[in-house]
Amino acid sequence: MSDIHYENRQLALWHEYDQLNGRVTFDAFMERHVNVNAWIVNLLKQGHDCTEFDRAVWDDPMHPTADDYADAYANPNGGI
Repeated sequence: MSDIHYENRQLALWHEYDQLNGRVTFDAFMERHVNVNAWIVNLLKQGHDCTEFDRAVWDDPMHPTADDYADAYANPNGGI
C-alpha cells in the first residue's frame, strides 16, 4: 500500500479510538504502527482495559527507554 492508504487507515483508526475514549494524544497515536493501533482499537471495542499498554513511553520521563533530549544534542547516538 502507498503512504496515503496508511495515513487514511491511521486517521480512520484515530476517529474510532477517540470515540472509544483512548488515552494517548493524536501525535502519540500517529507515531505507533498502524497494526498496533488496529489491535488496540479492536481490544477497546471488545471492552478490554488497555491502560497497561495504551500509553506513550514519553509520558513517563523515568522510563528506562525514555529519551533525554538534551543528551541527543551532545551525541547523535545517544548516551554521554
